[in-house]
Amino acid sequence: MTGTTQHSVASSHWNSLTLHEFHGSLSAPSPQKNASNGGHSRRMFGIRCPLLLRRKGSESGDPSLQDTREVILLACLTLLLLAPFAGKAFHIDDPLFIAMARQIRAHPFDPYGFDINWADRSMKAWWMIENPPLASYLIALASYVVGWSEAGLHLVFIAPAIAAVLGLFFLARRFCESPLQVSLAFLVTPVFLVSSTLLMCDVLMLSFWLWALVFWFKGEESKDLRFFVISGILIALATLTKYFGLALVPLLFLYSIARWRRIGWRVAVLLIPIATVIAWEFATRGAYGRGLFSDAVAYSRYFRTQVGAEAGSKLLIGLSFAGGCVAVALLYAPVLLGRRGLALGVGLAILVALSMTRVERIGTFSFRGAEGPLWGYIVQMSVMILGGLFIMFLAITDILRQRNAESLLLAVWVFGTLFFASILNWSVNGRSVLPMAPAVCILLVRFAEARYGGAFPIGSKRYLIPLFLSGALALTVTYADYTIANCARSGAQIACAVGGRGRTFWFEGHWGFHYYMEQAGARPVDVMKSVLNPTDVVAYPENASDLIPLPDDAVVVVRTVTCQPFKLLSTMHRDVGAGFFSDVWGPMPFAFGRVPAEKFNVLEISRLCEPPLSAEVRLSLGSKALVDKKIPEAIRHLTEAVRYDPDAANAHEMLGLALMLGGRLDDAIKEFQRALNIMPTLGGVHNNLAVAYIAKREYAKAWREVHLARKYGFEPPRELVEALSLFKSEPGK
Repeated sequence: MTGTTQHSVASSHWNSLTLHEFHGSLSAPSPQKNASNGGHSRRMFGIRCPLLLRRKGSESGDPSLQDTREVILLACLTLLLLAPFAGKAFHIDDPLFIAMARQIRAHPFDPYGFDINWADRSMKAWWMIENPPLASYLIALASYVVGWSEAGLHLVFIAPAIAAVLGLFFLARRFCESPLQVSLAFLVTPVFLVSSTLLMCDVLMLSFWLWALVFWFKGEESKDLRFFVISGILIALATLTKYFGLALVPLLFLYSIARWRRIGWRVAVLLIPIATVIAWEFATRGAYGRGLFSDAVAYSRYFRTQVGAEAGSKLLIGLSFAGGCVAVALLYAPVLLGRRGLALGVGLAILVALSMTRVERIGTFSFRGAEGPLWGYIVQMSVMILGGLFIMFLAITDILRQRNAESLLLAVWVFGTLFFASILNWSVNGRSVLPMAPAVCILLVRFAEARYGGAFPIGSKRYLIPLFLSGALALTVTYADYTIANCARSGAQIACAVGGRGRTFWFEGHWGFHYYMEQAGARPVDVMKSVLNPTDVVAYPENASDLIPLPDDAVVVVRTVTCQPFKLLSTMHRDVGAGFFSDVWGPMPFAFGRVPAEKFNVLEISRLCEPPLSAEVRLSLGSKALVDKKIPEAIRHLTEAVRYDPDAANAHEMLGLALMLGGRLDDAIKEFQRALNIMPTLGGVHNNLAVAYIAKREYAKAWREVHLARKYGFEPPRELVEALSLFKSEPGK
C-alpha cells in the first residue's frame, strides 16, 4: 500500500495500540508487548483485549494513563457543554419520537400503531414518521427511570453524544497522530452541539456509525472475524436508528476493495445490515401494509420532485450548510493556509458574494430587499459556502497526498454525505450534514500534521484560538436554538392561560408547540373532522408550517403572545434565512441578524366554522380521484387546491393532468405552463406538456419539452419519444 512515511508510522502505531476498558484502540498486540504492560488483559464480548501500549511518538511515561486521562477529559467536556441545555423544551420533531416511545411503552412490538395529527389532519404514524424506531426505544426505556421530563431525557441523550466523541477519539488513531485534537474539534462544531440537545435519532446513529468503524479496523488489524461481526451488528443498529446508517455498507465495501484489491471474506459481514434492512422491510410491510424503508426513500424522491429545485442551487445550499455546521474547519483555514491561502479565500468569498447579488433568490430565500441586495446575509452565506469549499479542498488534497484506501474512505465519506444531504435528501438540513463532521475533523488534523510535520500541538495559539472561536460560535448557535425551543413552550403555556378554562381549546402548528398544547389539554385542528363552535379558542404560532387559514369573519383575535428568542442569531426563521432543520426556511443553517420575536395568536371563534380544506388536502383528494378515474371530482378538488395556494406548482401540474384526461387540452397546457412559471425545473411537467402538444399535433413544441425534461433530470418514456418520432423527426435533424 502506498503512502507517506508519516502514514506508515501511523499504521504501525495502530498495530501497536491496545485497549483497557475502551480506553485504547482495540488492537491485539503480541504476547511480548502485552507482557511489557504487566500481562494484564480484559475480555469484551468474549474477545481478549489487552491494555494500552505506548502512544505514537512517546518513548517514556505511561501512555495508558495518558489515554485514560484524555478519555475522561473528553467525556467531562462533553457533559460540561451539554448539561446546561438539559432544560431545553422539546423541539422540532422531538414530540414525534416521544409519541412513538409512549406507544412502545404500551405496545412494544407495534411502534407505529397509533394515529397522530402532525400536519393538518390525523394520519397513521407509519405514514407520517419516516425514521426507524430505535431512538424511541431508548426514550421509552429511559422513561422508566427519569420519566418524561425534559431534563431527565436530555441528560440520558448526553450518553450517545459522549459515545460519539469517544468513538471518534479511538477511530482517529487510525488516521492521525492527534486523536484528542480531532475529538475536541468535533465537540465544538455547531451541528454536533445543536443535535446533541435534541431527542432525535441523529447523534445516536452517529455513535453506532463511529464505533462500527472502530471495530471494523480492529478486525482488519487482528484478522479476527468476531470484530467484523460486531461492526456489522453496529451498522445494523445504526440503520435501525436512522436509515442513513446503511451508507456505511457501500463506504466500507469501497474501502475494502481499495485496501485489499479484492472482495474478501470480510465483506460478507456487510450482509448483516443488509439482511436487517430486508427483514425490517418485510416486517413493516406485513404489519402496516407498506415497507417503511422503501417508503422513506420514495418520500424523499417525491418531495424533491415537488420542490423542483435545481441541482446547482441545492449544491450551493449544501456547501453553505457544510461550512456553517462544521465551522471549525473554516476557522482553522487562516492558520493552515497561510497568508496566500487566506488572500485567495477572501478573494473567492468576494467573487461568490458578487455573484449572489445577480441572483434573485437561492432556494426559498431572496437576497434582495426593497432597497437592493441584503449584504449582511449575502456575506454570511458567501463565507459559509467558502467553508464548504475548504472542506472539499481538505478531502481532495488528502487523497492526492496519501493515495491510499484510508484517504479514499475519508473523501467518499465527506463527498457522499454532502451529495446525500444536498441532492438526495428531501431537504438540506443540519441533521443530514452531521455524519460528515467526524471525517472533516480528521481531515483537518491530518492536513495540519502534514503542514507542521507532526502532531498538531494542542497548547499552541495556532491550535487553541480557532478552537475557542469555534466553541464560542457553537455555544451561541446552540443557545439560540435553545431559546427558540423554550419560546414555543412559553407561548403554549401563556396561550392556554389566556384562553381560559371551560372552553374547547384548539391549536394549529406543530413541533414543540404541539407537544405543550396537547399537554395542556388542547386539541389539534383536523381539517377532515374538526368543527369549531362559537366561544371555542384556537391558538397558533406564526413561525410554523402547515397552518390552516380560518375565515376572517369567523374569528376574533383575543391576544397575540410574544416571546423574544436570542436577538442576534437564529437557527430557524425565514426572515433571516436560517433553516437548520430544513432549507425550506432558509439557505443557511444559522444566521446573524435582527431576529424577530416569536408570535403566538389566540383567537376566539365567533360563529360555527369548519376549517377549510387546505390546498394539501384538496391536492390529496384530487390525486386520489384522479387515480380512481373520477375526472370531474378530481378537477373540482384540484381547482380548489390552486385557488387556496396559487403558488403550488404540484397542484397546477395535477390539475393539468386531470384537464388533459378530461379532454380539455388548452386548459391543461395553461396549467402546466403555470406550474413551470413557478418552478421551471420540474422535468415531469415538461414531459406532460410534451404529451399535450403531441395530442394537439404541435410536434416542434413537443420536441422542445422533451429536451427540457431531459435537461432537468427527467427521462421521457421511450414510447413517448418513439411515438413523437413517427409523426415528425426531431427539429434540426
